[in-house]
Amino acid sequence: MTIDFDSTRLPNPHLSEEHIEWRNSIRRFFDKEVIPYAEDELALILPVFHPFAKLDTIQRDDLYKLQFIALDSQSTIRKVIDQVLTRCEIDTRRLKIEMELNSIEAIKNAVQSGLGAAFVSLSAIAKELQMDVLHCTPIEGVVVKRT
Repeated sequence: MTIDFDSTRLPNPHLSEEHIEWRNSIRRFFDKEVIPYAEDELALILPVFHPFAKLDTIQRDDLYKLQFIALDSQSTIRKVIDQVLTRCEIDTRRLKIEMELNSIEAIKNAVQSGLGAAFVSLSAIAKELQMDVLHCTPIEGVVVKRT
């Protein structure tokens, strides 16, 4: 959406100082720079007993061999994750989504039970990584970050 504050009309001599100041404040409002306040890394999580969990890193093409558990395709978080993965040149259409769940907690439990792999926020799995109930596997040459 584009808002054109500088129309090609001639200046209106009937505009009050308040109106001109209001118009300038609107311009200043929409002319803000967006500064990210947080950055988070997405992690590929696997069950601790998965064969890939023994590897130091996996290749991007290995992702297409895994069965994935994901959030519902209409969820905002899922859309953000898909966008971030796409920016990292991971073709999300080729990922085998075997199950869609409605919460990160349910996804972590399903992965822990061996039902598949998932991409989740690293901050969401800190406790599970510390307890060694989930494994975070790096992807060779890929850092999946979101702001």
